[in-house]
Amino acid sequence: MSTARAKLAELRALRAAGKKRLSTYEIEDQGSIYDEVDEEGYKKVVRKRLDEDDFVVDDNGEGYADDGREVWNEDRVEYSDSEEDDDLPARGKAAKRKREEEKQRKEKIDNGITKYFNTGNALAAPKPKPVATAEDEAFMADLLGDVDTNILPSRVPTKNIIKSETRRKVRILSP
Repeated sequence: MSTARAKLAELRALRAAGKKRLSTYEIEDQGSIYDEVDEEGYKKVVRKRLDEDDFVVDDNGEGYADDGREVWNEDRVEYSDSEEDDDLPARGKAAKRKREEEKQRKEKIDNGITKYFNTGNALAAPKPKPVATAEDEAFMADLLGDVDTNILPSRVPTKNIIKSETRRKVRILSP
């Protein structure tokens, strides 16, 4: 409780001096929030993360699993409304050279060690097919036999009673 009283006394002294607490606030340096690493250092961090157990346990490909890979490593189709490809020549030697350079760049990226890690989810184990036994067949025959023997009677026609005009009560309208 003494810290609260000390803070209150400090606030009173600041108000008496015509200052606010914001003017005396000092920012404490928390140090480095994140580590800056180069490409090789980052690969080591990712490799270490992959060597550890899964963050979320995989259930044979049935649901969600997380093994620490980054989401930008996955191949996704990105849609863009920008027209950045319009400035490239569609035909000619320059276009061919550009396509070949792009193809070589993609092959270089795809031939790295990451292709072994990004092969995709393992195939789910095949589920065993249920085998019908004689006991199952007997149970189903008994069940369906009960359905066939307990046939509900068809709808019994009801007598339509037609009310006559004389039986109808007439309401007298109020003036």
